Amino acid sequence: MKKLFTLSIVALLTIGTASAQNYRKWDFTNWSPTTVANLMADEGWSDIEKANGTAPTEVSKDNCFWEVTAAGTSDGVTLQANGAAIDELDGLLYTNTTNRSLAIAVNYPDVTSINGAGFGPYHGPSYLWLGGSKKNYFVIPKVLPGTTIKMGIESHKLTDARGVNLYLGHGTSGTKLNAPDGSEVSVPTEYTEQEWLVPVDATDTPNADGTYDIQIYNTNGCHIYYIEVGDASQKSSVGYLYEGSIDSELAYQQLSTSSRYDVKPVEVTGALTMEALTQYDAVVISSTVANADALASLYQIQPFVPVLNLNPAVYAAWGVGTTADAGTPFAVVANSGHALFRGLEEDQLIEDPDNPGTFVLALAANTSFQGVVPSGRFADDAVLATVLGNESLTAIHQHSTSRNSYIYIPYTQEVLADGIALEVMNNAISLLVNTKAKVTAAPKPGFELEYKNLNTNVTIKSAVPQAEIFYTLDGSEPTEQSTRYTGPFNLTSETTVKAVARGEGYLLSEVAEQLVDMRHQVAQPVINMEQQDGRTIVDFLMEEIGYDADVNIYYNYSGSTDVAKSSPYEGPVTVTALGRTIYAFAAVEGYVNSELASAEVKILNPKVRIDVVSHMDANAAEYNGGSTSTAYYFSWGKNKGTYAYYNLDDVTEDVEIDPETGEEIIVKTYNTLNPEEEKDFENGWMIRSRGQLVIWENQLTGQNIGDTSGYNYATVDDINPDFPTTRSYINLADKNTTPGDVAFPYNAYIVTTQKYAGPFDIVINVGSITKPDSPGKHDIVLETSADGNDWDSSWQTAGDTINIENSARLTRNITRSYEGTEEVYVRAYLCGNNSKTGFYDIYIARQGELSQQRLDEYASGIEELHPALLPAQTAIIYDLQGRRLNGKPAHGLYIQNGRKYVK
Repeated sequence: MKKLFTLSIVALLTIGTASAQNYRKWDFTNWSPTTVANLMADEGWSDIEKANGTAPTEVSKDNCFWEVTAAGTSDGVTLQANGAAIDELDGLLYTNTTNRSLAIAVNYPDVTSINGAGFGPYHGPSYLWLGGSKKNYFVIPKVLPGTTIKMGIESHKLTDARGVNLYLGHGTSGTKLNAPDGSEVSVPTEYTEQEWLVPVDATDTPNADGTYDIQIYNTNGCHIYYIEVGDASQKSSVGYLYEGSIDSELAYQQLSTSSRYDVKPVEVTGALTMEALTQYDAVVISSTVANADALASLYQIQPFVPVLNLNPAVYAAWGVGTTADAGTPFAVVANSGHALFRGLEEDQLIEDPDNPGTFVLALAANTSFQGVVPSGRFADDAVLATVLGNESLTAIHQHSTSRNSYIYIPYTQEVLADGIALEVMNNAISLLVNTKAKVTAAPKPGFELEYKNLNTNVTIKSAVPQAEIFYTLDGSEPTEQSTRYTGPFNLTSETTVKAVARGEGYLLSEVAEQLVDMRHQVAQPVINMEQQDGRTIVDFLMEEIGYDADVNIYYNYSGSTDVAKSSPYEGPVTVTALGRTIYAFAAVEGYVNSELASAEVKILNPKVRIDVVSHMDANAAEYNGGSTSTAYYFSWGKNKGTYAYYNLDDVTEDVEIDPETGEEIIVKTYNTLNPEEEKDFENGWMIRSRGQLVIWENQLTGQNIGDTSGYNYATVDDINPDFPTTRSYINLADKNTTPGDVAFPYNAYIVTTQKYAGPFDIVINVGSITKPDSPGKHDIVLETSADGNDWDSSWQTAGDTINIENSARLTRNITRSYEGTEEVYVRAYLCGNNSKTGFYDIYIARQGELSQQRLDEYASGIEELHPALLPAQTAIIYDLQGRRLNGKPAHGLYIQNGRKYVK
């Protein structure tokens, strides 16, 4: 077969930008039964409006759904429910970084009829509901300058003006869109239909195809009923490919009557060219096209232009599937809410009475159609409908949903003569033109290098899904005839790797180049241990070899070689836990990290207290009524100035003379404290406060050690398997500020409601909640009291004050001990410096059966007297002058067992 089209020819063409996606509309006033069913089945969508579970309505779950799984990106994501895309939102992207900032109201009643509160004259009970957060936004992708955008907007509250602002795709720092007349678009209270114009003279940088991604931010809670982009009177350009007489083309006759598309007939006489077809927003392949050269060229052109295929013969000609007679005019649709099936009459889309929720599509009245079994590059594609009675045979097939999509609908001339297909074809073309993409080269591939000792593993990746990558190692320029990349490969000498990528719908990329060098591996660190009573001090030494850069040592207890899962060695490490193996590796810039060094840490005369007699773990069920959203415990909520520490009515005023100025000064003395408020969790723990904020928050501690960009452990030593950290914390936050003429102490504390006999350890998982750019300093005390558990009881500090400094968002595991035998209450209290300290857990642990079992297991493991505990095993260390050193070495150069080390 003559090959008239190659990608190299395409590279010479100047295929212009994607033509205007002339008209798009999203209607949020009628959510499909499929969408509602998926929302009901997905735990990521909740029927509870308020985070604390106190929704103002008492309506069934099929009325309104709140998105409660924040997982957005800056570019936005396609919203899903129950693993399927929400078709009514198809083509819109959403960045959802905050829970409960978006809801889908499918039949939400007027609140006035429920609680008498009422917040406005509803335009209707179904809409898209944007919550109070202003961090989240929708994205309308690929909008051309000069396009008008229309929306139906309503405030969620009759007394407040609330709505949306639109920006060119650079967040709120980008150009804000105005009305077509240049005026600012107002924010409405009642339902209002509003318009914005995408400017043609904006200074913001557009997309590569000249379009903008429009971002929609809400000013506060509001409802959106529809979004309309462009002018409905503008028509998309559609090329209709046929053989024979255009007058006998039934699909053309139907489509040419549409007010939505400008359909141009293209008679096929031979091979087609890219330039001829990519001028259209979409192309239709009639079932009458049989020319072999035309079909062969269409196989190569299709990835570069959206295609509606009505011709089952295409599958055999392209080698991408087989066809078979369906034996029926009916197909079962996978999702009745899919945009392809909107607007169909009841006699076309019929609900199966024996299977509610299952819909059958009448493709014709009596005539059978050709089903397909896709294969090759069409294998594993989306199936929009299957043959009734034969699920293995595809009736409607879609390939690629985002870039130059392809849809097969079996509307041959025979089927069209027997049925009415216009609405389905119109919907298909509408979907297709929205995927029109500019013909561009694929992005250059990228490289990942995994260095070993004098050998390197090379991985090549492309941002294009299922891209083909070709590479060379001899310095030559790669082409599609070069070695095809199939997976990581290893190099043992310095080599320049060059690679190109090609993806479906993309031209061959530019050449990416990577110099792969060989690196030496750093030597292992030496682990040095000194046993002391109840603990072992661990140091790490490096043999002095003379590296070109500083040596950094990292350690952990998990055997990881990942720096993010390890702590930097900054001084002696104290180990008290039994059964721990410590691991260490060395890193030097420009070298391969060392192999892991490891040693089992033995403890002399260990003390074990792991029998937990009480545990405050801040779980949502006991400490926040089951809700996972932020809660404030006391009557003053989040207002630190509402509840005065003192009784403001019991005040004495004295007059004193300023010794320097001689002026009279009024000195106020508040004589009485206001009573404490308390929250008893009825599980052995409570919190009390006299105005200091106490907040419950849902925040899991991660495993990226020392990483303050999120909530993580401060060091590997803060990960204690015996006292794990729970997901949420109680935050002792800002203290009182009212009145402002006197300073108040921190006055909130977490306290037990019953006594515990000592001796015991108090173990806390606690973290600073301050932001990375303003790390706080916190002073915390753990205290015990035998005579009571209120503020005025006789509290005794258990161990030293805990100082947490410069550790924003990092969790620490800290132990203090009560060595008395008397029964006492226990409390945790923020006593100074900054606020916002989160207590994940407070454990009270004694030595009991579990502790003894651990000791017995440990004793049997060391065989009475383990060699590591003998004094003879302690390392003999000398300084460079030959003097023997006692105890652990400080930083510097040393000689140990005849070899020189640096610490």
